[in-house]
Amino acid sequence: MFKFIDQYRGLNRDIYILFVGRVIGALGTFIWPLLTLILKVKLGYTGKQIAIIMVLGFATNLPAHYWGGRLTDRYGRKKIIVISNLLMVSCFYINAMIPISILTVVLFFFSSFFGTVQGPAYDALLADKSTSDQRAKAYSLSYMGFNLGFILGPAIGGFLLKDLLWLAFLVDGTTSLLGTVLIMFMIKDTKLSEIKHTLNAYEQTKDGESTLSIIFKSKTLWIYLACSSLVGLMYTQTNFLLPLQLEKTLPNYSEIYGFMYSLNGLVVILATPVLTYYLKRVNEVNKFGIAIFFFMSSFMVYAFLGSIIPLLFIGMIIFTIGEVINTIANAAYFSRRVPASHRGRISSTLGIISAVIGSIAQISFGFIVDLLPYQMAWLIIISLGFLALSLIPLFRRSDQKNYHLLYMEQTL
Repeated sequence: MFKFIDQYRGLNRDIYILFVGRVIGALGTFIWPLLTLILKVKLGYTGKQIAIIMVLGFATNLPAHYWGGRLTDRYGRKKIIVISNLLMVSCFYINAMIPISILTVVLFFFSSFFGTVQGPAYDALLADKSTSDQRAKAYSLSYMGFNLGFILGPAIGGFLLKDLLWLAFLVDGTTSLLGTVLIMFMIKDTKLSEIKHTLNAYEQTKDGESTLSIIFKSKTLWIYLACSSLVGLMYTQTNFLLPLQLEKTLPNYSEIYGFMYSLNGLVVILATPVLTYYLKRVNEVNKFGIAIFFFMSSFMVYAFLGSIIPLLFIGMIIFTIGEVINTIANAAYFSRRVPASHRGRISSTLGIISAVIGSIAQISFGFIVDLLPYQMAWLIIISLGFLALSLIPLFRRSDQKNYHLLYMEQTL
């Protein structure tokens, strides 16, 4: 066990502070996993209506991706993280004081907007604070920190859903505020001139080149975008299709769903250091393929054995292993292949494109859920997994051609 923890030694001091901040900020994560159930149980919407509301709500994240990336590269990582988080906390506090209504959902999506704004800044700050060969470890530590705080949130939220939803908003806002204060006073912002020596050949700054020209010149980034969009749509079904299925088939659905998500956090804690260690020599593209396989396997469990409670939890364990591998691969892949000067903008641009693709697909899926049995809906999602897997060989060849220096560090 020591070797799994020891691999995180030697990272920048600020990465450990960001880890603690993530733990604190995630301690009260009650609302996001329960959003579908809030719309279904508290406000009485159908699956089709929920899909449309969620897509329209998260459409507000499109400009958030754009401005988050631009502001990050222009004004610095720390400022954007702190300001956007304070605005997000304000939305949570207002929701704690008002009766549950569609306004509650609107304010939740505003909080999501501000959370999205800080996304590119947070990812860029982690990349700035780590060298290329440390990148996967830095992101996996941050991801593990979030889930260490997240582990109890959904289970508690499942119990608060019925009568104490206001308390969930209050605690969520307070923990986010504490995590923000830690970053505000203990993290030093970075300047690219200070970290130039830590960048690999593909991360070197390109101040005279536009964001779109860098993206359009890279066929590999477009294949990456196609794969990540399909994987993203698969991933979101645990927040959309799964709770709807549980609500229809199980009487104590909210508690079970909450405990499933708490199990998700626990498995992340246990699996992240182990998978980071054993997959450190595996190329990021191959990690994507492994993650897709685990996602598809878990969806097979939900499709054919979704009424058996113990097997639902086994399905969540399988899904979480795929989630961990995908997270480790995704963050490290992107940060090691784009110029540090454009990290925020390229991240936001790809995020916008991916969000548009995912939104169109999610609206379509909202209609499917109301028309077809849940088993058939899961099989459609699994078929998207096969499509994503079919892109992996092309993705690998293109990536190896364009980023061949990175393949000298890895064996698989």
